[in-house]
Amino acid sequence: PKKVRFTTYSLIYREAEGVHVLGMLRQWERSDVVLTETKASSLEVTTKNVSQFALTEPLDTRRSAITTVVVDGDRIDTSIPVILERNAAGKWVSTKTPGIRHADGSIEVDPAWVKAFHSSKRPEICGPIDHALMSRFLFVKPTGKPLNETVGAWTKSELAHATDFWRKVFRGDAPVKDDSAITDEDIKNSNLILWGDPSSNSVLSKILPKLPLKWDAKTLEFRSYKLDALYHAPVLIFPNPLNPQKYVVLNSGVTFREQALLNNSDQTPKLPDWAIIDLRTSPGPRWPGLVYDAGFFDEQWR
Repeated sequence: PKKVRFTTYSLIYREAEGVHVLGMLRQWERSDVVLTETKASSLEVTTKNVSQFALTEPLDTRRSAITTVVVDGDRIDTSIPVILERNAAGKWVSTKTPGIRHADGSIEVDPAWVKAFHSSKRPEICGPIDHALMSRFLFVKPTGKPLNETVGAWTKSELAHATDFWRKVFRGDAPVKDDSAITDEDIKNSNLILWGDPSSNSVLSKILPKLPLKWDAKTLEFRSYKLDALYHAPVLIFPNPLNPQKYVVLNSGVTFREQALLNNSDQTPKLPDWAIIDLRTSPGPRWPGLVYDAGFFDEQWR
C-alpha cells in the first residue's frame, strides 16, 4: 500500500504492513504511525506517542529502493529495514543497529540489542499484569512462614482462586510449583507468578532488593506510601531481576474476575502495572480486595 495508518494502545499489539512500534511515550494511550510513500525512494512518516519503531517490507510491497525516510519532519538517509528512535533532543534518528532480519513480513531484533535496552518497556516486556499470562508462566507457591496471618491467608486464598479461575475460563490447568523447586530452566523459560510475601516465598525474598518496593513484617513501602503490612499487599508486574527477558508478577493471576464471566468482551485487563490491595475488604467478584491505589510504571520501569 502507498499509505499505511496504524493505531495501537499497547506494545503487545504492535505491527501491521511493515510498521513495528517498539517503544511508546506512555502505555495505554493512543499511538499512531502514518506512513506515506511520497516517491519511489522516499517515505514520509508522522507519529503520535511513539518513541521507537521499525520499518520492514510488507509481503505485497517492496521497499528495498527506499533511501530516505522523513519522520515528523526529521530527514534520515537510510535503507529498509531500519529501526528509528527519538534521541535525547527529541529528534528522530536511525539506531544504526544491525540484526533486523526480514522474513515473510516479520521482524526479529538482535537479542544483544534487546538485552542492552532491557531497562525500557518493549513489546515483549511492557505490562500490564495480564501480559505475563499471555505466554508461558508458572505459579510459584510459597512454602515458608508468612509475615503475618492476614497476608498469609489472603495470598493462599488468591492462589487458589487464580488456579481455579484459570481452569474455569481457559479450560486448562495452570502450572504450579513450590518456591523451593524453582530451577534455572524455569527462570529462563517462564514468567514467574510469585505468591506470598518475602518471608513465605524464597524466590521473592531473593529478588526483593531489586524490586521497587520494601516489604517486611511491619511496613510496606511503595512510591511515597508507608503502609501497615498487616493490612496491605502489593500486586505488580516487573522485569524479572534474575532474567530481564521475562516477567515476575506478585500475587495476581488474570485481573478480571467472576463479574467478567457474564460477557466475553469484559474479560480484559482490570489492573495496570501495579496496585496496592487493602486486605480489610474481602475479595469479591470484581477485585481481590479494596484497591487502595493503582497505576503504571513509566517507560523505564520506574
